[in-house]
Amino acid sequence: MDPKQLTVAASSVARVLKSGGQYLVFEPDFFNPYISLYQAYMREERNFLPWRELAALKEFFTVDKTSYYFVFPEAFRSLPSWLVGTERTLERCPFCAGSVVYVLRKA
Repeated sequence: MDPKQLTVAASSVARVLKSGGQYLVFEPDFFNPYISLYQAYMREERNFLPWRELAALKEFFTVDKTSYYFVFPEAFRSLPSWLVGTERTLERCPFCAGSVVYVLRKA
């Protein structure tokens, strides 16, 4: 996203949130090599680059928490417990996770 567009979007969200309100941002994980390479070839879609986009959001929000998710597709209705454990282990490593979640708090 263009930093100017992000600033407009962030100011709109900040305007409707109460002081201390939270805003969740889910983005493809830039640190996952597959996602970075895939999006390097996609002209219409770019990653949320943390050093650029979070800097643009600083005016409106502080980052409360960052977490990573390795999410199995929705088609998997139930997963064996060993696979759930594997997923939780993969989520600890930014290079394996498919998504990053930022919990932003209105400044």
